[in-house]
Amino acid sequence: NGPQSPCAMAHQIPAGCKGGGKGGWPAVPHHQANQPVVYYGQNGLEVKGRRRLEDVAFEEILAELQGQLTEQLNQAESSVPVIQDLDLSQNKLTADQFENLFVSLGVASARVVRFRLFGCPTLDDQVMLQLAEYLRGNLTEETAPAEMHLSDCAITAEGFKHLMSVIEESDVYPRKDEKRPDQGWPLYLRLENNYISNEAIQEKIDSGVIQLFTKQWGAKKGPADGAKVNLLGEDWNFRQRTGKPPSPEEARPPKMVKDRSAEVLQSNLARGLVMPVGGKGLKGRDSQRPAFDSGQVPPGHFRPPSR
Repeated sequence: NGPQSPCAMAHQIPAGCKGGGKGGWPAVPHHQANQPVVYYGQNGLEVKGRRRLEDVAFEEILAELQGQLTEQLNQAESSVPVIQDLDLSQNKLTADQFENLFVSLGVASARVVRFRLFGCPTLDDQVMLQLAEYLRGNLTEETAPAEMHLSDCAITAEGFKHLMSVIEESDVYPRKDEKRPDQGWPLYLRLENNYISNEAIQEKIDSGVIQLFTKQWGAKKGPADGAKVNLLGEDWNFRQRTGKPPSPEEARPPKMVKDRSAEVLQSNLARGLVMPVGGKGLKGRDSQRPAFDSGQVPPGHFRPPSR
C-alpha cells in the first residue's frame, strides 16, 4: 500500500490530548485525533476538522479538499461536487484561511450541504462578509446549503445583516420540497451565543424572512413563498451575548459538544469501511445515517444530526 497523505493518515495523538488543549481549549478526544480529516462518507465528501488545526495544518486540509473537488469535476463534468459535511468548528482560522476556503468552494462550484463553523472566535463580521460574497456568487438550487451552524462565534448585527441580505436577494430559499411543490425547506441556521442585537433578529422575523424553531420540535418547512430561514430560538430569546466580541486570544474555551458522527467514523475505521482521501486498501464506504434523519418529530419537521 502506498503512503497516505497527511490528512488521511492516522495521526499521532498530539500532546494537548493528554492534558488539555492550548489556552484552556478542550483537546481533541484520543479517538478523533487518529481519524482522517478528509474522507468519503455515505453521501459524499466529508471534512472532519473540529479542533484539528493543532495537529493538522489548515493548508494540508485545503489542498486535500481542492484535489478531491477537482477530481469530482473531472469525473462528472455535468454534476455538482458535493461536500456532505464541512466541519471546521472550534478552530481559530484566520480571515485569510476563511477566504481561501470560500474561494476554493466557489471555484469548484461545490455544494456544501452542512456548514459547521461554530465555536470559531475568529469568525467575525469580516468573515461573514466573505461568506456572504461567496454565497452571492454561488447560490443556486444545485449548490444551496441546507444547514449553517455558526453559533458561539464573534458575529454582531453587522455580520448578521451581511448574511441576511444575500439570502433575501435569492429565490433559492425555501428550497423546494419535491413531494410537496407548494412547500419548501428554509435554511437551517444556528446563531446562538453570538453578539447580535435582538432588534436585528426581530426585524427579520417581523418581515417574514425568519421563522423560529426549538430543539424540542425541530425545524419545520413552510409555504413555498414563506420564510427563508429556520432559526433556533424563542420569542425574544435569541440566546445572544451582550457587549462586544472579545479578541480571539481572550475568547472563552469552546464547549465540549458530542460529535456522534465522529463516533460512527471511529467505528467504521475499526471495521475498515471508511475510504480516507489518499489512502489505499480500505474497502467500501462508511455507513453513516443520511443528513436528514427525521427521528421522532412531527411531520413537516426535522432535526439534523447532533453536533
